[in-house]
Amino acid sequence: MKLFTIADIHIGANLDEQLLYNQLSDLFISKILKDKPDVVAVLGDVSDKILTINSKAGKIYFKFNDELMESCESVGASLIYLNGTKSHDEDQLSVIEMRSKKFTNLDVRFYRRLTSDLIKGVRFLMVPEEYIKDKDSYFDKIFNDGIYDCILMHGVIDKVTVIAKNQSSEKTHPNAPVFILDDLYNICKGPIISGHIHSHMFIDNKFFYVGSFTRWKFGEEETKGFMIFDITNTGHFECKFIENVGAPIYKEVKIGLNSTLFNIDIEEALRRILDYKNTLDYFKLKLNIQIPENYENVKLFTDSVRELFALDKNINIVIKSDAVNKSNEKVKQQIEVMLKQYDYIFNKSISDQEKISLFIKDKFNYEVSPTEVGKYIY
Repeated sequence: MKLFTIADIHIGANLDEQLLYNQLSDLFISKILKDKPDVVAVLGDVSDKILTINSKAGKIYFKFNDELMESCESVGASLIYLNGTKSHDEDQLSVIEMRSKKFTNLDVRFYRRLTSDLIKGVRFLMVPEEYIKDKDSYFDKIFNDGIYDCILMHGVIDKVTVIAKNQSSEKTHPNAPVFILDDLYNICKGPIISGHIHSHMFIDNKFFYVGSFTRWKFGEEETKGFMIFDITNTGHFECKFIENVGAPIYKEVKIGLNSTLFNIDIEEALRRILDYKNTLDYFKLKLNIQIPENYENVKLFTDSVRELFALDKNINIVIKSDAVNKSNEKVKQQIEVMLKQYDYIFNKSISDQEKISLFIKDKFNYEVSPTEVGKYIY
């Protein structure tokens, strides 16, 4: 069986939808038409959020899924959709399920619950993202139903919980199960393939995170794309990652405390920054500049850099100064001392008169009773 897998497309995220559609059509759809796979699996998070039907993202959502269903129908591929994270998919796949009715010769299956299924001689376990109250019962269904040839899922395994926590666009639901990888190995002869984590991963040549199809923010500079598997029901399989070379490039340039830019005049420093910027290939660029504490022209340098790139919406400027940071830290410490010294101000069990009396004593070393204070505030 030839299996195509794609995950975490996130239509509606911070990326031009037409650009994303072109990548999907030129790389993924065209590959389906060329290679004629047996099964195509979409492993969650097709959308990034709730989409309105008259928005550009909503139109691209329908256009891509219609083209995907049409392509699978034309090559005889079964098409699988798994529910992803609720905050992304938002049950919008139910609309795609309704639209799928017009493709009368298409075998398309939507999975919202844990399900075992036999497709073209291969036994699959489908594990969409669910939010479970009775996890013991849920895991019993998984681990007491025999051996599978392949597991398709959207979720988190024990070996990547830290990555999932730090993935800014993904907030793991407290009732979403975390799977023990060794337990999954015991019930599956072939590959275990998942969406949710945006970095594509190969673990023990057995577990695979497909990764997100494209790039729409900083912090995800690794390669993007989809995966193709050749699977038998004997447990043998091969995997190939297909890179999305059209994914936009998000590049971060760091200028640190020891940069020679802080040893030359500002005009020359700006010229060098601009010259270097012009050598880079990027869709979005972040200039992360750390100014040393002893630098004398912090404000002029900061204002000059921001003015230089003010009209370029594809450049994000982040400037930090050691001197400013230390000043902010000093202010923070002062505030903490004051909050500790005058903590009684936030004590709801103390009357306003008592609070004012205590404050006058602490601030001016002068005794005024709460009763006396009350004469002036009411």
